[in-house]
Amino acid sequence: MEAFNIKINSDIYGVRLKSQKPLRINVIRQHVGYEIGRDFFGKWYDNSRMSALDDDIIEEIGNSVEARGL
Repeated sequence: MEAFNIKINSDIYGVRLKSQKPLRINVIRQHVGYEIGRDFFGKWYDNSRMSALDDDIIEEIGNSVEARGL
């Protein structure tokens, strides 16, 4: 998957695939990196050491990744 940007509210997030199994995605916002993943039940979660992304943002990024055919 190619890296892409997604705009949510007024923030722009850079998104790229880190690994397929387990599914992990790197997300960058304002020079800060996050890692999100999907659990066994299909729920997206923040796997970063310092969780700072809201659940709604995580879900929207995850849905955008799915829509791109991951």
